[in-house]
Amino acid sequence: FFFFSRQAPKMKVLLLAITTSLLQIIGCFSRPFGAGSCAPGNAAIQAGHGGFGRGTLWQGGYVVKINGMELTSTKMELMEGEPHLIEIMGTTKDFKGFLLRFDGGMIGDTRTIASSTSGDVQISDICTVEQRVGGLTHTINTLKSVINGTIMAEVPPFIFDTYDVTVDVTVVTQYTEWYFSSYRIGFLLAPSENPSKAPSSIPTTAAPSATMSTRMPTTSPTSVPTSDSTSFPTFIPIDCRGFFRCLVSFLISFFSSLFP
Repeated sequence: FFFFSRQAPKMKVLLLAITTSLLQIIGCFSRPFGAGSCAPGNAAIQAGHGGFGRGTLWQGGYVVKINGMELTSTKMELMEGEPHLIEIMGTTKDFKGFLLRFDGGMIGDTRTIASSTSGDVQISDICTVEQRVGGLTHTINTLKSVINGTIMAEVPPFIFDTYDVTVDVTVVTQYTEWYFSSYRIGFLLAPSENPSKAPSSIPTTAAPSATMSTRMPTTSPTSVPTSDSTSFPTFIPIDCRGFFRCLVSFLISFFSSLFP
């Protein structure tokens, strides 16, 4: 017992040396099969990465692009219901691990916002199951210069403007060397389809028949109707001048016969 009590300080030093050596060996690697945490903000600390980080992605020589446009401190707006390519690129050096975390806050569900488009990118189960947010991470911790995935979201029905999502990005080069930045993207409500203002076909009125009269109607009849039973006798026109001449001749003859 006396022997072990005297050797205890040496054993502590030995254990400390072994632990330090193991940390140095582990320090050459990121987590081999994906991010170990999906905590909001800087997830690398929660995943057990030592140190305090090396700064922002820009300071480490990394950029995040969506549809070829670099994310900055200004919110990037995207159209809802359309796939958008998201990339992490190393401009000066490669990286081993990463985490893309998509958080819509209390407004919407982002668990299905992201999908993988390559073999070295996978959906982060820690994000979707534990944190109930969207997430993409690496599948293996080999050096890589670029990764890409796809994001797509629908604006929740109770939002009538922009659906804002926070994108936390962590890039790990070694176990104790990592970089972090946070961005904002907004999904715009797609314009509704406007109904056609004009009918697809305009109804036509049939042209009047060629036999139809084009004269305006009149309020008076064209002929006076007659009745067969109550019609008045018609008078034959008489030449008044011939009638008087005949009458005078008749009277002269009549009186001449009376008075021979």
